Amino acid sequence: MPQQRSPKRAHGSGSIFEKHGAVHVKFHPVAGKRPVQRKICRVGELTDTEIERRAGRIVAEYKPPADGEKAPTVAEVGVMHINQLELDGKARSYITNRRGVLRNHVEAALGDRTVDSVKPKDLNRLKRSMQQEGKGPTVIVSAMWLLSGIFKFAIAEEWRTDNPVAAITMPEIDHDPDTVSYLTTAEVDRVIAAVLDDELGRVERPMYRTAQQTGMRRGELIALHWRECDFDYDVFRVSENYVEGEFKRTKSKKGRIVPMTALAKQSLLLWRMESRYHDDDDLVFAHPVDGEPLRPEFVSKRFKAALLRAAVGPVEMRPYKVKDRVTGERRIVMKPFPLLKLHDLRDTFGTYQMMNPRNSPREVQEWMGHASLTTTQRYAKFRPLTDAAERMGASFVDRRPTDDRGEPPDPSRKPAAPRAEPKAR
Repeated sequence: MPQQRSPKRAHGSGSIFEKHGAVHVKFHPVAGKRPVQRKICRVGELTDTEIERRAGRIVAEYKPPADGEKAPTVAEVGVMHINQLELDGKARSYITNRRGVLRNHVEAALGDRTVDSVKPKDLNRLKRSMQQEGKGPTVIVSAMWLLSGIFKFAIAEEWRTDNPVAAITMPEIDHDPDTVSYLTTAEVDRVIAAVLDDELGRVERPMYRTAQQTGMRRGELIALHWRECDFDYDVFRVSENYVEGEFKRTKSKKGRIVPMTALAKQSLLLWRMESRYHDDDDLVFAHPVDGEPLRPEFVSKRFKAALLRAAVGPVEMRPYKVKDRVTGERRIVMKPFPLLKLHDLRDTFGTYQMMNPRNSPREVQEWMGHASLTTTQRYAKFRPLTDAAERMGASFVDRRPTDDRGEPPDPSRKPAAPRAEPKAR
């Protein structure tokens, strides 16, 4: 049981407690709304007094300035805006991303400026600075999108009357949403064979095979329980997704049934006999040490390492900081980075299912859990046209034209004059 550290704090200031090796504060920013829980530090990292002070600052972040006070800074409004998004129920992954953009791109350039003093020219300077630093269009648009939200929040609080982001021309994002990367069957086999022969590797082999055979997302694989694998009816009942440390509904907000292929069934039955966690309520791909969910980012990192060992997919050279074992100095070295990712096994599933003319696009949509058939159409270019080429070729056979009676036309016969329409009385 988590130990309560200070049960008698002032009303509205929240409670401080320990959980999973960290100190947290939990409070109600608005009466009647759901509480907010934020991590303060690791256990033993700060004194009780320092913890109290930091908790007070966190609680204060959720309280806007009183009327008549000086307009807050862009950084302060950014924190309020993101906190409001959190209160509105936005996904934890989205909140984490917004906080990262605020910290890495906005605070350094405009963080200390009052929110009512920023002009379009300031944002254009920020845009040029990011371009000169080599930031891509996606990163720049993400920063401007956050700034737009910050200024909209400031308008609602009457700290300014306009949104200067509206005057900024956004860079073009060179991204083709129809681009699909997939692995061949032989390449998937090579990646599975290249998995390390350790405790995690025993989990990863059936996970990669299941991803190829079902098209499940990374979070859906991590959240899959044995009770959702129906070996009697050969189906998976996908109902949960594991994102940012919590179990949630799937991305489409509804469950789905995915057929279980013979290869997927064989792989999972063998794994269930081998795994320590084989009860119905256990996770299929649980961590081999404690049975807890695997860390999503660690799963992706291990998959990329397997890609490199298997020599599958394109790579690019990227700089990495490494520490010299002798001198202890850090230096930059260039290492290969695989461009494929675990999600490409989902694209592999969609590609191969659409290649089969016996599968309808509607079926593929349901198996993959797409909310719209438009999303499934990304794989339409892989769909074969069966006998279309034969039918097209047959159209060029030399055929003699015929008249309206189905007979060859007589060049000497004049066409009949059209019948006159009767006059209306």
